[in-house]
Amino acid sequence: MRVLRPTLTVAAVIAVTWALIDAVREAGAVPLPRVTWLVASVALMLAGVLLAGAAWWRLLAGPSMRALLPSFAQAQLAKYVPGAIWQGVGQVLGAEQLGSARGRASAAFLVQLWTQLVAATCVGALLVLDRPPPAWTWLLVLGAVAGLATLARGALVRVLRVGAHLLRRDAADAGRQTPAQGDVLLATVLGGGTMVLGGWSYAVLLLGPRPQIEVWIVVAAFAAAWVAGFLVVPLPAGAGVREFVLLAALGSRFGAAGVLAAAVLHRVVTLVAEVLLATGTRLAAARNRAAERNPRADVEVDGSVVAGEEDDR
Repeated sequence: MRVLRPTLTVAAVIAVTWALIDAVREAGAVPLPRVTWLVASVALMLAGVLLAGAAWWRLLAGPSMRALLPSFAQAQLAKYVPGAIWQGVGQVLGAEQLGSARGRASAAFLVQLWTQLVAATCVGALLVLDRPPPAWTWLLVLGAVAGLATLARGALVRVLRVGAHLLRRDAADAGRQTPAQGDVLLATVLGGGTMVLGGWSYAVLLLGPRPQIEVWIVVAAFAAAWVAGFLVVPLPAGAGVREFVLLAALGSRFGAAGVLAAAVLHRVVTLVAEVLLATGTRLAAARNRAAERNPRADVEVDGSVVAGEEDDR
């Protein structure tokens, strides 16, 4: 595991860099956003990833969020590696190391993917309110309605049982391993928040931090692009597909070069936010472990010795 995670991280960086080089060639020369815009964009994206981590914690219903965040953050970097399995592998293995059963962790991961997809489809469907809306946005509306209907726990249990049969695994425990209904609905809401924050982060790069009426359109277009990138499994993090959808939705309004350049830069922003979260949570976990191994030394007060309390009390 110590070798796998750094290897996946390096592979993720290489994959993203390769995608960025291709996209930059197509973007042309456009003005770069101000540094303050970049900082705001990274902060918004970081908040979105944290919401995704909170959804994972609730669906898993086991380890504490503080203990779970480091492995979750590390697993996010693996989604840039071609193959579409490495993020799930990282999250499930990280949960196993913290005491969660593999079946429970696998079910929670699949449910999180589905709730995130449903939430993103709902946010993307808001494009239908644009005037005039692109014809293809009605597919998002239909997808959102169908997706919301599947969030009932009974429907999720049936889906997980079908998946278990396809994987030739025992499906008898699907009902017990499926997260509670309240956690499923909360994960969907948190997934919507993740998508809105991610879209807002992109809008800051495209429009600047000033509130504008076009922001909701940009957020909806970003969500639609995310859905398209998610469904095209072979490409790492939807490379190329998301940019194409953003151009289709926003190119005529904001200019193709600006839309594409902001999309390229947002991939960098996303990677920076995820690296910051992975680094910060790892450092915090190391500090907590060191504090647990070295409780405060006894101190002498008025000639008597009083044992110091441990940091985590």
